[in-house]
Amino acid sequence: MSNRYWLKITEYVFLTGSALEMVIAAVPITITLGLNLANRGRFYQKTHQQTETAIAQLQQRVTNLESLQSQPDP
Repeated sequence: MSNRYWLKITEYVFLTGSALEMVIAAVPITITLGLNLANRGRFYQKTHQQTETAIAQLQQRVTNLESLQSQPDP
């Protein structure tokens, strides 16, 4: 077998190995991005609920203050 034959085989082996490494590296990245997306949705939902609760409490306090201001002074 000639040197050229072995060089071509070696080149194809390394190209194939590089392609496989890219696929193997892409799997964890894809999983990580999917988990990030799921966590982002949960985080948004939780903060949205907390914000809605805080706004409702603030509105209740404003209503209480307005009702106190509308009462006549003793």
